[in-house]
Amino acid sequence: MEREDREPACAAAGPVERLKPERVQEGLAARLAHERNARITVRLRSLAGWKFAQRGKAITRVRVFRETHEAVAFAAFAAQSAASHRQPLRLAIAEGRVIVILQGRKSRGVTQEVLDLAATLG
Repeated sequence: MEREDREPACAAAGPVERLKPERVQEGLAARLAHERNARITVRLRSLAGWKFAQRGKAITRVRVFRETHEAVAFAAFAAQSAASHRQPLRLAIAEGRVIVILQGRKSRGVTQEVLDLAATLG
């Protein structure tokens, strides 16, 4: 049998870098945040009319109604729904249009809970 005079593959790759626990945690946190953002984006695409706003910190939708009283009734429904979900809500009503802005809590941004409320509001 012929013997090769090569270094093992792992030695040829160079020295192994020892990561500090903080760096391992940072990498894990970044990967988890990326996966969470991907799930949020996929779910948002399934909600007709909703779009990211405020650099991804909120979502928004414009609803148009024929009658002003319908727009006001929807705005009341949205406010009650947001209160029951304990989610921040901003509304603007003008000429039968209702602009709905759902913003996640400052530290968390858009979450599944925000998207649940968006699904409730349609």
